[in-house]
Amino acid sequence: MNGTLTSATSTTNAAGEATNIVTAINSGLVSVSASYTDPVSSLGTGPVTFSHNAGISNLSGLTTEQETIADAIDTPCPALAAIPSPTPAQTALFNDCTAVINAVSIDPATATNALDQLIPNIAIAQATASMLAAQSQFQNLKARIAALRSGTQGTSFEGLAFTNGCGTISLGALGNSLTGDDKPKPQLGADFQRCGFFAAGTIGRGEAEAGSISPAFDYDINGLTAGLDYRYSDKFIFGAALGFACQGSDMNGSEGSLDATGWSASAYSTFYKENRWYADTVLTYGRNSYDFERRIRYTLPLPGGGFTAIDQTGRSSSSGDMLEAASTFGLDFQKGGLSIGHYGRLLYTKLGFDPSVETLETGPGSGLGVVIETRDLTSIASQIGAKFTYSHSIDWGVVIPHVQVEWEHEFKEDPAQITTRFLNDPTATSIVVTGDPQTPTTSALGWVYQ
Repeated sequence: MNGTLTSATSTTNAAGEATNIVTAINSGLVSVSASYTDPVSSLGTGPVTFSHNAGISNLSGLTTEQETIADAIDTPCPALAAIPSPTPAQTALFNDCTAVINAVSIDPATATNALDQLIPNIAIAQATASMLAAQSQFQNLKARIAALRSGTQGTSFEGLAFTNGCGTISLGALGNSLTGDDKPKPQLGADFQRCGFFAAGTIGRGEAEAGSISPAFDYDINGLTAGLDYRYSDKFIFGAALGFACQGSDMNGSEGSLDATGWSASAYSTFYKENRWYADTVLTYGRNSYDFERRIRYTLPLPGGGFTAIDQTGRSSSSGDMLEAASTFGLDFQKGGLSIGHYGRLLYTKLGFDPSVETLETGPGSGLGVVIETRDLTSIASQIGAKFTYSHSIDWGVVIPHVQVEWEHEFKEDPAQITTRFLNDPTATSIVVTGDPQTPTTSALGWVYQ
């Protein structure tokens, strides 16, 4: 254990007390031995020995995430101090670890704040962003399949939409209304009409609320899906589609950002009897690329007075794949202008993430870069829903109120775990961050006029 001693000896004062200070410069088990001499009595000299475990993990009231960061600082610091010729990167990590450890005895609150800043929870946001992209592709295909069952043929751009917090505007329907393209198309032959082309997509904004671990962030998502399908018979339609998604996410409080782009390929089919029942299937594989920026900002007091300020931005890139399969069965009933549809769906999604390595700028905090290890996230969800639509003709058009209610159950409720480590840690001590449990239930309610 390395340390500094104020002075080799001290003298007992009038109250019979003697004081000396040993300052440890890295964590671990500190053993201090001293001896005393009694010049009055004949007791002679005697040893005084005590031990103390110095480290951030001794702080009381730490959360589970703070504890795992504390262990990842306490463990490598002694190992780094013991390296005879450390690399510049190892020296940077040693200096940054030591600064946090020293702050414990001066101002514990600043050390605790540093632990919060070092939690790499942006990797949790990566999983959320990937799930949103997967769901965007599925929603586009689900809308196309529903349109095919309702009799849509040929080319369609009705699925293009703009979405924000106030609702959704169909860009395809808006364009048709302005150009008059909503008029019936001439028949081009039965064989040709069996084939169809469509384009669907969303330009939208949204917000992800913070959990106990998951950060809050705002996101923009732009997705486009285009495909071809073939009406094999009056009961069976199948097709294939390609999708592209681009998403940007900004963490609240300028804590970082995440940009994701990806493509996907899908096969889909529907087997149905009009206004009675239907069975839909969708299978999608995709690949995504991610660019991270993680902000690290905190201030620590120094043992000799003054402060050191850390303001770093860790940058990294990664990629990953996505596999999604969905099966839906529904029953439709219609009486007059009232339509009622019941459906059940099973949705399987698996996301894979490749490792990512952070790079930081030189200066204080340059040793705090982390490696995010390979991981997978699996979701198995069931959805049960009902749709109610009523068509009512009036003098100036048709009013179609639409109400939809959906309940979702997530079978894989266990939260995902993110495993990281400091890039230059010779002990490779793991930092395990456990995300919030996946939301078990959701509901949806809509009301549409046409």
